[in-house]
Amino acid sequence: FTIPILGAATAGSAVNFAEEYAEGYLKVSKKLLKPKKGLFAIRIHGNSMNKASKKGALLTSGNFAVIDPDNTNPDNNTYVLSVIDGLANIKKFQRDTHGIRLVSESTEDTHKPIHISSSDNYMVNGEVVAVIEK
Repeated sequence: FTIPILGAATAGSAVNFAEEYAEGYLKVSKKLLKPKKGLFAIRIHGNSMNKASKKGALLTSGNFAVIDPDNTNPDNNTYVLSVIDGLANIKKFQRDTHGIRLVSESTEDTHKPIHISSSDNYMVNGEVVAVIEK
């Protein structure tokens, strides 16, 4: 089956996110992922998630994250595509009594967690359900 590629998101600092058009399509094996209406892919840019993986495929620059937009209320430690003030990123989602944090998993220790405040224009666009290596 095929899913549309709807742009790119950083695994680093945030970038502009475009949903309005598909820049191409990604062929996905039914062995890797069960077909589901609404799935889309995002090209990963950056290295802040290069230690994170889904089924052994790394969330690293150049690979594609497959997003399920139906999951906008993720569990703790789920990898998500989120948009903060119009900029998209892929991070590990964490919620506690202090609020929401988006955490990196990188071989470099330079990426600090993003703390979401009530003043941020923030939303979860979906859960990362698979990674397709380039």
